[in-house]
Amino acid sequence: MSEQRDDRGVDAGTDAPRTTSSASSAAGLSSREAARRLTRHGPNAIPAEPRAPVWWRVLQQLRDPLILVLLVAAALTIATGDLSDAAMILIVITVNTAVGVAQEVRAEQAVMALSAMSAPTARVIRDGEECSLLLPRWCPAIWSWWPRATSCPPTGT
Repeated sequence: MSEQRDDRGVDAGTDAPRTTSSASSAAGLSSREAARRLTRHGPNAIPAEPRAPVWWRVLQQLRDPLILVLLVAAALTIATGDLSDAAMILIVITVNTAVGVAQEVRAEQAVMALSAMSAPTARVIRDGEECSLLLPRWCPAIWSWWPRATSCPPTGT
C-alpha cells in the first residue's frame, strides 16, 4: 500500500515529515553527515553573477541614443572650432554618465541588501533535535517541514 502525502510535505494522517532520501532516519541527520553532504553537494544557492566593472557601466551609459546625439554634436562643434560649446556638451555627457553609473551601483547594492534581508530558512532535524537554518546550508536528505505558506527548496534528488 502506497503512502499518501499532502501538500505540506507530511505523511497524510501521521503528520510525520517526509524525507528527501531514504538514507535519513527519524532522528534526522547528524551534524557530521549534514556537513559531509553539504560539502559533497554544495550550498543550496544560485551562484551570484559577477559584478559589472565600472568601465562596462560607463560604456552602457554612453550607448544611450541621446548621449550618442550629444557626442556627435560635440564632435561637430569641435570641428567648427567652437571649443567652449564643445566643452559644455562634454561636461553634460560626463555628468549624465557619472550620475547614471552611480544610480546603477546604488540600485545593485539595494538589491543585494534586500536579498540578504530576505534569506529563507528551513526547519530541519539535526542530531534528533529540530532546528532552523538558512537555506544555503540545507542539504539533501534532511528532514524538513514546509507549512502551507512557505516555499520549498529544490532537493536535487
